[in-house]
Amino acid sequence: MGQLTEPPKAEYDAYAYFRKNFTYPPDPQNIVGAVWVEFFVELNGSLTEIAITKPLHKLLDEEAVRVVKTMPPWKPSKVLSQPTREKYTMPFYLQWTDSAHNLSKLEKMPRPTFNLGDHLKKSLFMGPKGKSQIQFIVNEDGSISDVFAIKSANPELDKEVVRVVSEMPKWEPGTLNGKPVKAFYTLPINYTGIVK
Repeated sequence: MGQLTEPPKAEYDAYAYFRKNFTYPPDPQNIVGAVWVEFFVELNGSLTEIAITKPLHKLLDEEAVRVVKTMPPWKPSKVLSQPTREKYTMPFYLQWTDSAHNLSKLEKMPRPTFNLGDHLKKSLFMGPKGKSQIQFIVNEDGSISDVFAIKSANPELDKEVVRVVSEMPKWEPGTLNGKPVKAFYTLPINYTGIVK
């Protein structure tokens, strides 16, 4: 096979489509994390052989497969300008929980104890330009967990930003009723092609 010059991609926001069409089961089980879905993008852009590679919960996994099956066609990958069948994997972030608080409910929002902009500039490797939106949990002790791209600019960019955010020093946690609590936080990233 020749060199892969263009990876497969959706010509719409696949993450937004997933969030809009995903239906959570009743009775939250306090599960937060990513379900990883693998599929083939065929020559005509259809998605086939959809499967879970990293399961999260049986009900969530089944719903994730259902939603991906309904996705409109993608733009297939190309090798030497010719369309080709290609395998692709996407992680989807899910919050089947009532244990982590939204920022609007907090008395005090979580915040970094360091210069966040400097940390990102120093840590990000060279990569494609674009914008991404990262969501994560700031735990009661300020540690960062469950980092995931909820608005994708580029899979390579998302992977790099998730790596850097996951390695951040501890934050000052949010508080509710005077006590530190676990909270979701969303961080917009405007990536300008920084060189490490």
